[in-house]
Amino acid sequence: PKIKWENLKVEAVEKRYAERVEEKMRSVGESEVSQDSTGWSKVTEVVMDAAKEICGEVERSVENPWMVGKEDESRRFRSEVGRWLERKERAAEMGDEEGLRGARAELKRVRKAWTKELRRWEKEWWDGELTRCENAAGRGDLGGVYKSLRTLGGRGVKKVDTGTTITKEEFRGHFKRVSEERYENLPEEVDRVVDRAVDLRGDERTKGWRERLGRPPEREEVEKEMGKMKDAAPGEDGVRLCYLRKGGERVMVEVVRIVQFMWVNGSDNWEDSLRSGQVVPLYKGKGDRNNPNNYRGVCLLSMGSRIVARIVA
Repeated sequence: PKIKWENLKVEAVEKRYAERVEEKMRSVGESEVSQDSTGWSKVTEVVMDAAKEICGEVERSVENPWMVGKEDESRRFRSEVGRWLERKERAAEMGDEEGLRGARAELKRVRKAWTKELRRWEKEWWDGELTRCENAAGRGDLGGVYKSLRTLGGRGVKKVDTGTTITKEEFRGHFKRVSEERYENLPEEVDRVVDRAVDLRGDERTKGWRERLGRPPEREEVEKEMGKMKDAAPGEDGVRLCYLRKGGERVMVEVVRIVQFMWVNGSDNWEDSLRSGQVVPLYKGKGDRNNPNNYRGVCLLSMGSRIVARIVA
């Protein structure tokens, strides 16, 4: 759920949230919190439930009202795009040049038809709203006129580029290929640097640093690094940094314990949500919106993993 987390900036709301989290943590109990590998899932459940209850949820609004009632037609277009995309990838794998050209042509045709329909639906909606506004003015219905003007003015309506028809599967395939094909440094350059590196693991001079760096971070360091972090978009579990910062003593104690567990145990022992990230495509602001190369993939880690990464950095 999308939570009105901004309400935590209000002192009274923050206090109620901390009290509710404390109550929930007491009811959960220490043994239940720590029963799995890290306890992160239980902390997630507690802070998310408390935030939803105290801050409230954002009411869903229709971004594009002209799409209401067009769900079946949209699904049909998406299904057709997905089908031709699958055929295109299959032809590419088999080296079928003729099949590849045909699939590309059909994919282009379907997307063009979908874009045309999207624009037609939008035009019909705007024309209908304008007609309602004119009719209300003709009747002398000022309330109806103001209502239509608010709608036409864009309140509650977010206009998006109707030419964006890239499917989730296509983004997934694109970012997978990018991760396999692109490097910050070429592999041969990395190999050359590794070959020139001096192995100091057996050197007594490095023993103290190894011990110091391998020591789990104390609470003071965890809180210090959390204080430097921005309350950016959360990972797939929805946990924001402010939910942990403002959750009270029990939550902070548990966060420190989880970070220390992650520090001394390999990632194989972490919960799945701490080992994975959610890749979100962000448009770069220029170029064809139907070209995946014009999107930047941003990986949103779970907040627990983000805290560990911050300390390591």
